[in-house]
Amino acid sequence: MSARRRLHSLGIALVRHGSAIALAIAALTLAQRSACAELAVPSELNLNEALEIALKNSPIVEAARAKADAAKPMTGLAIAHTLPTLSLTGSALSKQDALSYGNPVFDGEGYNSYTFGLKLTQPIYEGGLLPAELTNSSREQRLRELDVEIAERDLGVILIEAYHSILLEQLRAKLHEEDRDLQKELL
Repeated sequence: MSARRRLHSLGIALVRHGSAIALAIAALTLAQRSACAELAVPSELNLNEALEIALKNSPIVEAARAKADAAKPMTGLAIAHTLPTLSLTGSALSKQDALSYGNPVFDGEGYNSYTFGLKLTQPIYEGGLLPAELTNSSREQRLRELDVEIAERDLGVILIEAYHSILLEQLRAKLHEEDRDLQKELL
């Protein structure tokens, strides 16, 4: 049986199972060496190689990793809320004394007024809010890491099922071919 025909029969069987990834693995597994050399993929894949390629190229796993990376700064932000803050404020005004009111200090001439303030704030206790915020951010980060693991495992399950389906279809094709040869001999 030609590789193209086996690919077609495997493709039909795998589409029935609803696995587009399995069809892609079947295509990579049964493709000719020259075509696979252009794709930089070996002509035959074992399960580990297929899993590596799928993990590198899966948009679902990539999205889960991006969410996990986005959750990392949240812990730093929660820690920052427990640290002291120092703020400096300042203002400069230009004023002029009124000559008609009381005793003018500067004889009606303009003068500058400067104001500076320095404030140091250290959060001590806010009803358990600070420790809870830190705990929640570390939990969120751990949940995102678990989401990555779940996405990778789900992809692994899909690949194992697809790989098993491919092996099963190859075995069926081989048995069908042997059966056909046996029928030819008997007739």
